[in-house]
Amino acid sequence: MATPFIKKYLAITDLELTGLDVRKHEIIEIAALLVHQESMDIIKIFESKVTPAHVETGDPVSLRIAGYEPDLWKEAPPLKEALEMYVSFLGNSDAVFAAWNNTTDWAFLEEGFKKTGTKDPFDYHRYDIWTAAAELLKGVDLEKISLSCIRTHLHLAVEPSPHRAINGARGAYEVLKKLRSNHEYTS
Repeated sequence: MATPFIKKYLAITDLELTGLDVRKHEIIEIAALLVHQESMDIIKIFESKVTPAHVETGDPVSLRIAGYEPDLWKEAPPLKEALEMYVSFLGNSDAVFAAWNNTTDWAFLEEGFKKTGTKDPFDYHRYDIWTAAAELLKGVDLEKISLSCIRTHLHLAVEPSPHRAINGARGAYEVLKKLRSNHEYTS
């Protein structure tokens, strides 16, 4: 019998990238929180920098936002090793991939799995925290539906700079947890 969706873990994931074009840019950081969906308890945390193979094709703005500095990445594993560590972190959790505006992160992960021959551990379900937030905050007067605007609206701490994948994953988790605490979910 299949596990009911609400009983599945969420793998709340954030990636840092050298740009937004999946055909030429790369993942330079992966972070994830494995979360028990009903209780919203964090089960475990993963983070890894990733050595870019072609940093020269990176978008300077994306690299600046991610705080990319070669010295900070000199011990980082290549993409294949980082993805294998990420998959190992997930184990047999039957987790659902979740992210803030997950379209971009999923496209890069999917491309990374294909490029490195790493087995994709997820089924076809995706949980988009941006969409959940937009629905749960319907009618709230927000400047825009961005993670930083919603964090401010919910009185959550501002993310430190430079942006790191672990802060993005944790920020998406905090928003989802706060929004869910204001709404009733039953199993």
